[in-house]
Amino acid sequence: MTFNTEKLSSVAECDQALALANERKSSLLYQQTIADHDFTSQEKSIVLTKARLIGTNAEIVGTQAALDTLDEGEAKKAYQLMMTNLLTRKANLESRLAKASAAHVLDGELDNDLITLQRERIDDYVAAVNTRKAAL
Repeated sequence: MTFNTEKLSSVAECDQALALANERKSSLLYQQTIADHDFTSQEKSIVLTKARLIGTNAEIVGTQAALDTLDEGEAKKAYQLMMTNLLTRKANLESRLAKASAAHVLDGELDNDLITLQRERIDDYVAAVNTRKAAL
């Protein structure tokens, strides 16, 4: 994109335009830092949640095997309660994974890309203003 820097008629106006651009770029750098952190955290969370789900499924299999061998009594009731808790944990983990889907990860990538494009456009703008400033 070409910027109409001819509207800038003094070095002071160029400096003001550059200051505004630098404020925007600074804000975008901050947004980029947050977006990068959120994206990294989300990816780590997905991996951790998947690992916990695998572990929970293994516990469910083991608990079910124990339940199948136990006679009625206190021990079996304790394992039935354990199984209920494990099934609840499994449902919660699956729900968490569903909310952190690939679409959400891609949306985070889009945010990062849009911020990068805005920063590049500001760099183009700064270069155009500096060219005008040098010509004045």
